[in-house]
Amino acid sequence: MTTDTGGEHDVGSIKVNNRTVDWEINYYNKDLDDESPDSTDPQQTTRHMTVLLSTEY
Repeated sequence: MTTDTGGEHDVGSIKVNNRTVDWEINYYNKDLDDESPDSTDPQQTTRHMTVLLSTEY
């Protein structure tokens, strides 16, 4: 498994049955129209995870 080098640990990939699966977590404000002002505050943040095969990227 790999994660991003920025230290956030919000992207990565993993091998499953010889296929690479990539994932990413984004942090949106509660209106889902912009980034969250504070990604650590659940009152201000909606987290969205994307999972896809690396061949779909």
